[in-house]
Amino acid sequence: MRSSTRSKRLDQSQRFLAGRGIPRAYGVGEIGPDPRRTLFLIFCGVLAVAFFSFVIYSVIVFPGVLLIWAVYVAVERSTCVVVTDEGVAILARSEFNGRPRKFVALLPPHILSDPTIERSGRYVHVAAYRLWLRKKEFDALMSRRPAPGSGPVPTVPMQPAGVMNPTFGDSSQQRTGFQPLFTERIQWPPPTTEPAQESQGANSYWARQTGGSRYTPGSGDDAS
Repeated sequence: MRSSTRSKRLDQSQRFLAGRGIPRAYGVGEIGPDPRRTLFLIFCGVLAVAFFSFVIYSVIVFPGVLLIWAVYVAVERSTCVVVTDEGVAILARSEFNGRPRKFVALLPPHILSDPTIERSGRYVHVAAYRLWLRKKEFDALMSRRPAPGSGPVPTVPMQPAGVMNPTFGDSSQQRTGFQPLFTERIQWPPPTTEPAQESQGANSYWARQTGGSRYTPGSGDDAS
């Protein structure tokens, strides 16, 4: 595929990728069994039809090219593979003009560098999704694949400084990566020194008004 055609197909695939990241690279592949085995079986079928037609009718008959092409397309589904910021998108590809026509699935971002990928001859096989790519298409996708960690950074909700999480305690700060501005712990409930002073002042005032001694609860003396 020429670079101009690849760039044009990449622009056409954007309308099928709304909300699935920015497209970075475009390639074509096939979903199904091994394409080489499919072609071999079709070739064997063509020879079988020609042989039996010669034996029965003494005439060699070959199936038409359109029939062979229709059988191959029915077995091997042509797809568009688009690398985006959020993963690898699979789009259905038109068999007539090669344009992407609808969204099929969004694969994980690391699928093209997965250790389970098999390289066999001119093909690269993504076994988990039965996806077959030619080496040229695979190299074109990998050359423009975004580097790991270059996607949007997720935002973490910040907590007020100095306030501890009542559910997870100190470990929640390590999980979210949040570091408080003030590390001093807040004592709760607050000390009751001031209310005690106010209480003593109230008792002293009552003692001065009545001319008696200050009453302390629990001392055994009667307030009257």
